[in-house]
Amino acid sequence: MDKNGNFRFAVNLGFEILVEKEGQHKQYEEARAIYLQLVAKGKIIIKEGRRKKDRTLILMAKNAELGGAKIFKPDGEEMVVEQMVLTSGVNV
Repeated sequence: MDKNGNFRFAVNLGFEILVEKEGQHKQYEEARAIYLQLVAKGKIIIKEGRRKKDRTLILMAKNAELGGAKIFKPDGEEMVVEQMVLTSGVNV
């Protein structure tokens, strides 16, 4: 947070997409490993009322975006096109 009340908050997430093996009930294999960074930006203001004791905390959201995305196949190959589609879709 800076002196003007602007803040930036980032959350890193990781998860896997599993698919069921063909012909084998309830047995799964990894299809993709996905790592995301979600970023939220905003501003915090303390607004004073007529009396000094009357104060209101105002939290304003300015921006939310997908900061980064990495998608991998089970063999470790990076899926660049899927990353670009996911990033563009979320940020729109």
